[in-house]
Amino acid sequence: MALAYCSGYYKNKLQAKSLLNGQEGYSTLQMVANSGYLEFRNAYGILRKYWEPRVADNLKNMKSFRDESGVVFDIKSDHLDSFMDNFDRLKQTEKIDFTVTKCTQIPDLEDDPGYGNSN
Repeated sequence: MALAYCSGYYKNKLQAKSLLNGQEGYSTLQMVANSGYLEFRNAYGILRKYWEPRVADNLKNMKSFRDESGVVFDIKSDHLDSFMDNFDRLKQTEKIDFTVTKCTQIPDLEDDPGYGNSN
């Protein structure tokens, strides 16, 4: 720890990484239905409805949970705060039947390729 402090390494902010593929600069979110099913096709429709197209069009690696109750996807880390701020506003102003949280671990996912650019 002392070496890291002396070298200035502690000043370097850790880069966020996707939990889905390890790509730097991305964060992984999960969208879960409060009731019923939520596959990636439906989730993408919700994202297009409630978020700006530039945000929805830049999501990557969307995959459905094996039980079809939600999806996970990657978003550029610099868009994360505004994405979550919009979700907080939605909870207060709209009647929505889903939740969005930042993933800390990957749930059991479908084996299908999912949706979105996987680069």
